[in-house]
Amino acid sequence: MTRMTRDFRDTMQKDAVPAVSADIIFASLRFPNYKIGVNNQIMETKDSPKVLSMKEVVARETAQLLDQQKRLSVRDLASKFEKGLAAAGEGRATVKGKMGLLHF
Repeated sequence: MTRMTRDFRDTMQKDAVPAVSADIIFASLRFPNYKIGVNNQIMETKDSPKVLSMKEVVARETAQLLDQQKRLSVRDLASKFEKGLAAAGEGRATVKGKMGLLHF
């Protein structure tokens, strides 16, 4: 009876990713964007994400921080207004009380 062995090196080389020659130019340097659809079908996305430069990122974040600071200052103004309104209401009540005492 003959004993058979399997050489795994040959199958590993066949299953491995084939080598790419050096003269091939790829269309993109990034991995393609895709989604897995129904029945595990690959569906390419139509709009690719735009990579922003550092200047654009800094400008956008600066604008967001300025808007946030403006919103905070509006909140501060609103709370000051509410405190002033409450103080005016208390002052009005004391004046009415004093005027009521003067008329009697």
